[in-house]
Amino acid sequence: MTAKAYSPSWWDYAMSYIAPDYALRGFRARASYAQYEAAKNTRLRKRTRDGRAPDVIAGASAEKVRNYMRGAERDYDLFRGILRTLERNVVGAEGIQIEPMPKDRNGKTLTKLADQLMLLFREWSRRPDVTAQLDWGAMCRRAFRCWSRDGEGFAQHLLGAVPYLTHGTRVPYSIELLEADLVPVDYDDDARRIRQGVELNAWGRAIAFHVYKQHPGEAGLLGSRGLGTKRVGADRLSHFAIRDRLHQTRGISLFCSIINRIEDLKDTEDAERIAARINASIAALVKREPDATTSPGAPKSEAGRPTFMFEHGQIWDGAAPGDDFVVVDTKRPNPNLAGFLNDQTRRVAAGSEVGHSSISRNYDGTYSAQRQELVEIWTAYRVLTREFVAQFVLPVWENFISAVLAAGLIELPAELDPLTLAHADFRGPAMPWIDPKKEWEAIEIALRVRGSSLTKVLRERGEDPWQMLEQIRDEREVMEDYRIPITTDGARAVAPAPARTEDEEGTNARSQEA
Repeated sequence: MTAKAYSPSWWDYAMSYIAPDYALRGFRARASYAQYEAAKNTRLRKRTRDGRAPDVIAGASAEKVRNYMRGAERDYDLFRGILRTLERNVVGAEGIQIEPMPKDRNGKTLTKLADQLMLLFREWSRRPDVTAQLDWGAMCRRAFRCWSRDGEGFAQHLLGAVPYLTHGTRVPYSIELLEADLVPVDYDDDARRIRQGVELNAWGRAIAFHVYKQHPGEAGLLGSRGLGTKRVGADRLSHFAIRDRLHQTRGISLFCSIINRIEDLKDTEDAERIAARINASIAALVKREPDATTSPGAPKSEAGRPTFMFEHGQIWDGAAPGDDFVVVDTKRPNPNLAGFLNDQTRRVAAGSEVGHSSISRNYDGTYSAQRQELVEIWTAYRVLTREFVAQFVLPVWENFISAVLAAGLIELPAELDPLTLAHADFRGPAMPWIDPKKEWEAIEIALRVRGSSLTKVLRERGEDPWQMLEQIRDEREVMEDYRIPITTDGARAVAPAPARTEDEEGTNARSQEA
């Protein structure tokens, strides 16, 4: 049944002349029947009916939300731990790993060209930042933090000769990371199709960004209105953002839905700590009758009332007749606090895409339970990795290829399929193991029944498969040269050293006697 608006009947019109109040109440009651229950707003259920466009909501909220999340990172250890956990599991210590995969026209990987690109990328990844302060891993982590905590960030791609800029390596390409504050959210111009600092074409694609020449937080008394902006084309500036809705221009923090819970947790913990400190200090009250006299030696406050301070191991003998001491008991530490915090951190974990065990640092449980949690949360990590790669890493890799070609650092083979030059495999951190023995046994079975390939297994472990195979080959050659037995199952054993002849034995014996 399709819900539709209720229109007044002849009865409603008739009753409106006789009893207007009664007719209005009846009309509202009958009109409410033509709704789904989920659409009804009652006294006990106040549902949000905000139908504004996504840009309107994000524009009014994004700046406030990101400023709060930055403050939570500075002041709350739990939230800082959440951010660091996401960084480790989505980006990793070395950043997103890239394995070039250019192919020929028959679809076969050109390994020699891939090795050349990989060597150039490793050289460039040491100093890709315009400030020469960040390597590739640190740059990925900083960008991811802006992306997840602030909801968005920007990266300016500087290729070739740039005034006053010296590239860190022989690859003429550097990146400048920009915080979301540098693109004003309140800059709109309908005539030029500028929405929240982003210039769009008729289809809604970003073609340019209007960027402050100075961070608005450094503007001093002038404020953001005293700052000039410059127009930067979308081919030079990439925008990576978390968007909850279609047609949303600016991003919103990944943690926007758990802000209130994080704030409540912090306030609860602060209150409990203060209460525990008060209880540990054994605060006391002195009950005294109105006409009672105080001890002559008792210290007085500014108002003339007797005061005293408790200290460790103190014996106070300044009590007057009739004084009664009452110790303030705050009932702390609260025995129910641990269970409450554990329940709340589970909900924080559900809204932040982080495993509960990683937040609470509680790893109790069976292997099956830990494995189930790890598998589920690792799927969420991989989704975030793919989104981050598509918005930040992929534009970097494509610009890197363009810079390498422009500088003439590689020679393209004739059999190369040009459309595959920028093809690559992007990998985040490998999923950790709970029980390595069981994991290796599962991999061994998969390889034996041809359910997987060795290169796929190595990629899932975060390794470069071809580099690993080369290391294994070189290692075996060295072991054979030194006649070290290879005991790995299925590996070719090293031939034993040939037995020495009788002449050699006699020569050796005479040399020892000498």
